[in-house]
Amino acid sequence: MDSWSSRRNWRLILVQGLFYALKRRLAPPKVFLPFICVAAGAPVFLAAVVVPLFTVSARLSELLSAPLVSGAQQRKTFAIAGIGGIAGGLLIAIAAIYASLPVLTVVCLILATIAIGIGRGIGNLAYTAMLPSLFDKESRGHLLNLEGILSACAAMLIALAAYHLFKDKDPLDSHMALAWLALLVAVPAALLLLPVSEPVRAAPKGKSAQEPGKQGPRAALHDFRQCWQDDWFRNYLTARLLLLSVTQAMPFYAIHAASLHKERPGAYAGFVIAMSVGALLSGPAIYRMTGKSVGANLATAVFVAMIAAAVALFNDLALPKPELMLYLPVLILMALAAQIATVALAVYLGEIGSDENREYFVATSRFASGVLGTAVAALLGVLAQMQDEVIPIALLLCINAVAFVFVLKNLGTETAMR
Repeated sequence: MDSWSSRRNWRLILVQGLFYALKRRLAPPKVFLPFICVAAGAPVFLAAVVVPLFTVSARLSELLSAPLVSGAQQRKTFAIAGIGGIAGGLLIAIAAIYASLPVLTVVCLILATIAIGIGRGIGNLAYTAMLPSLFDKESRGHLLNLEGILSACAAMLIALAAYHLFKDKDPLDSHMALAWLALLVAVPAALLLLPVSEPVRAAPKGKSAQEPGKQGPRAALHDFRQCWQDDWFRNYLTARLLLLSVTQAMPFYAIHAASLHKERPGAYAGFVIAMSVGALLSGPAIYRMTGKSVGANLATAVFVAMIAAAVALFNDLALPKPELMLYLPVLILMALAAQIATVALAVYLGEIGSDENREYFVATSRFASGVLGTAVAALLGVLAQMQDEVIPIALLLCINAVAFVFVLKNLGTETAMR
């Protein structure tokens, strides 16, 4: 494309990405869904399992839609459809709040989770595949960084305004105001993709499903088994599984926070602000740690998560009437820790894994962490339902301690986050 078209696309995608990122920050599925479950009076167990259900829906939709997106002449159509699916899921979640029957509430929340997961999977796959056809690596980097900063700032301002506007009103109204705003900003996020000038790709004709030299199912299965024979991958996978207590822990903090503050007007707005602050802090924090080893970065993330867990436990066990402001640092620290851990794990796999079969390492690690994550989330959800919402936080703190020792001992390499 010519430079004028590229500049026009860049402006369109920047504004579109700002709306999309704002929607994601106002109603992040891994926090919004469990929080809404608790606020709607659904079982705590459901609040714990909606995130694994969302993850499974997103992963399966990515897998099943990959051939369609790959063969499409323009990917923006699938990106728009994905945003539409997310918007539909948000609408169903909002309807769940106002449902009068408990069974209907549970059904709506399950349907909302699946719809948001499918939309996220298809939309992210298409959007990720489309961007390289529009911009070079440097332009994409500037674009995504600017979208993240602007959306975090906008989310904080909107949530702060909602907090003050609804602080003396019904708590449920204050929670739902941000959900409605997330639904509304999804509309321009989808419509702004329509005028984007995406290059039309020639549809593949006469090509077999498998090119010569490509591996068949038996060879692919061999490569999957081969992953487990590498010591570095076993260490990486163990670290990834232990670090689920950091990267996938936010839903349990959302459940815990909702149990303490769901009757507080503006509580959800405060949570959005806190997570946005954590997202902003992760940028300079990761930049400052680029020269450190991956083990050191992961240990830092785990240590920050341990502080967050300790503060959450202090709020619950030591304070007779915990204040909302004292819980916000928990969410800031968890958002910061999760981002540092996610980036460090991605860098480690990218630098250590072979370029020839990296996809097998990625698929194997995601599958294993997804299965275990779902099982652990279900177990912690049962404990939260039968005992108390603070129990999962205490167990996460114990797992964090094990993860801290493991990453320092086994991943304390010279591999830096570059």
